[in-house]
Amino acid sequence: MDLVLLALAIAFVLVGCGTGMLTGLVPGIHVNTVALLLLTSYPLLADGIGQLCACLGVAEGNAPMLVAVLIVAATVVHSFIDFIPSTFLGAPDESNALSVLPSHRLLLAGKGLQAVQAAAMGSLVGALVSLLFIPVLFVIMSSGLALETSMDLLVPFLLIAVSCVLILSEARGGHLRASIDARQGSVDPSSGGICLLRMVPVEGEPAVVSGRVLQAGRKRSIIHGVQGDWQVLHRRPLPSGFITVRGIWKVVRAWWEKPLWALFVFLISGLLGFTAMNARLPFSDLFHGWGQSILFPLLAGLFGIPALLLALSARPIPPQDAVEKEEANGGAALQGAVGGFLAGWFPGITSTSGTVMLTALARRGRSRDRDAEAKRFIVMVSSVGTSSAVFSIAALAISGKGRTGAMLAVKQLLGSEGLQALASFPSLSLALVMLAVLIASVLGFCATTGIASLFVRKMAGADLRPFNLAILAFVTVLAFLFTGLPGLLLLAVAVLVGLLPPRIGIGRVHLTGSLLLPLILFFLGLRLPMLDWLGG
Repeated sequence: MDLVLLALAIAFVLVGCGTGMLTGLVPGIHVNTVALLLLTSYPLLADGIGQLCACLGVAEGNAPMLVAVLIVAATVVHSFIDFIPSTFLGAPDESNALSVLPSHRLLLAGKGLQAVQAAAMGSLVGALVSLLFIPVLFVIMSSGLALETSMDLLVPFLLIAVSCVLILSEARGGHLRASIDARQGSVDPSSGGICLLRMVPVEGEPAVVSGRVLQAGRKRSIIHGVQGDWQVLHRRPLPSGFITVRGIWKVVRAWWEKPLWALFVFLISGLLGFTAMNARLPFSDLFHGWGQSILFPLLAGLFGIPALLLALSARPIPPQDAVEKEEANGGAALQGAVGGFLAGWFPGITSTSGTVMLTALARRGRSRDRDAEAKRFIVMVSSVGTSSAVFSIAALAISGKGRTGAMLAVKQLLGSEGLQALASFPSLSLALVMLAVLIASVLGFCATTGIASLFVRKMAGADLRPFNLAILAFVTVLAFLFTGLPGLLLLAVAVLVGLLPPRIGIGRVHLTGSLLLPLILFFLGLRLPMLDWLGG
């Protein structure tokens, strides 16, 4: 390998690492956005990079590969750094949205640094395991068994399975519904007195409630008391006005409610995603911006801005404890690497989806240490996020298919000849990419722990609302410049949809229906009349 080319590639990798740190720290700005900007501006950059290569005695044809390793390094470092704003700023990236609750609980307990260190260790282990498996994947996929073709055939069914697992994962919870069975009890007129005793519904225990009849039915009615509204089961019609009901408590868990809400959010976000990708949006004739991907306002509205809006009411960061380095949980990190492979190799499966699948299929932890369980979960989530980024690079190198916006930009930069060189094993191009992943992983780990320590010292007690408002304005302006008035309209609608999950009490992961549903319809070749109408 030419040492000058190696040194130049390392310099571009370092620039990419700095870029990934910037995108990871700024909520709402994804590395895919920077990759698209680099792709758009590459014709302007190509001359300067070519002249730099000529001055150093490097072939000018290496310019696309140099920009490619920059994007690769930025992608890997971003997957490390983005856990910092999700912990300290309350603005998670979609890839680690599931870790928000455990990390915030640790943050409020003064252990935010432990959460970030656990995430950094998980990302590092996930990146190194994924890097070791890249040569194995090359050997397996080139074995002549047509595994890649078989895996492609499984894509729609795997996407359907992932969607079902995501929706049914909400069945673990469910609201408790309490009602009063007065069919064997009594219903008497009441003077409307106030009961100061707090009622605790317990299955099968006696119940006495006084209140005014709100909704009278033949067998079921609703009465309004001091402590809320209660459903009453009865044999005879209830009298009007104030009554006193005596019976027994019936307490059931409505496990089906949250899955139904999850299905609703999945379908409405999927419909929004299909519309964004296929329909001609309003105001397209007025100002369509710079013609960038419509996915930016879609994903920023679904995942980025709602988290920032909710963070505006968050209280200041409490003082944090300084701790020693966290040890990696190898088992959780390896589980995360498995989920990262699914997310990195198969289209439409995000790292969050992979984490939910692992959580649904894995056995629940038996540790009574809630902090240890929280850190174990954080390790798995961060490992999924980083390993999915590395496996998406492997998917591009082996199959020539870009699974993310950043890898699609790399694919267009390299062209057919560059992809052919990258697909050869071993090759100079693949060696440079793997070197970029290795350097970015080490620097991403060091930067994450260092910046987190700085956050702990400088931001405890700070009011982050001005910063979050500035990010909100920045993302909105970017959406307008990139995609114009149609993108701004899509951003507003996506924000409304993105605010539904936290209001309903379900996971934001169901918003990935915006990608999963259009992909399922595409791979199955289904053309529904309503979708055809939306697609124009």
